[in-house]
Amino acid sequence: HRDGPTSELKSVIEALCADPKNYVFVVSGREVPALSQFFGNFTDLGLGAEHGFYYRWPRDEFISDTGGVAISSHSGSPSNVGKWKTIMEVGDQSWKDSAKLLMDIYTQRTHGTYIEQKGNALIWQYRDADPEFGFLQSKELEEHLTEIMSPYAVQVIRGGGVSDGYIEIRPAGVSKGLFLEHIVNHLKSLKNDCDFILAIGDDATDEPMFEAVARIQEKEKATSRESRSPTQRGGP
Repeated sequence: HRDGPTSELKSVIEALCADPKNYVFVVSGREVPALSQFFGNFTDLGLGAEHGFYYRWPRDEFISDTGGVAISSHSGSPSNVGKWKTIMEVGDQSWKDSAKLLMDIYTQRTHGTYIEQKGNALIWQYRDADPEFGFLQSKELEEHLTEIMSPYAVQVIRGGGVSDGYIEIRPAGVSKGLFLEHIVNHLKSLKNDCDFILAIGDDATDEPMFEAVARIQEKEKATSRESRSPTQRGGP
């Protein structure tokens, strides 16, 4: 939300974080400073910015996480944001010039649209444009970007809905699903397996997260079957 979390949402997050058995994360497409501004003051809340490319653990007990790349706290963020990491190295950014050039063309021809640069991502917003025309232009832009970005290690994704959507380009392999799997795998490495995973989202960029939950569930089922004795599996 542009204005940050509501008081009702804050109460829910605080209640979830109050239980030490819970590991709670807010994962967003927003940059680190914006996410820290809205959620940085919660106690024991983990954060994932830019779909999990940048993240911080909710508690210091996870500083042994070797799966990420340590970075310093971002300037302009609250003093208590803790240490942030990246889920992978920051790669080649040369693709941004070509992408922005094409986005500029569509911005000029589509009233109410604009470009946002968020860390490693470039976003063409059309939520303030005429809904029908903005959506049609976004489809055309998406096709052109997919074509010219094919030589680079990036992906073109669509987020939002028909009237409040956007086209985003970000490093390939970065998604809320990858982030969720990273968190779960690190907890498992600490002998702290998850008994239950609750993933909530309302955007197309949340789909990889739901898919990751399904993959984790199937993997756990397969592991459970393999761990049974032949008699328990119905064998001879």
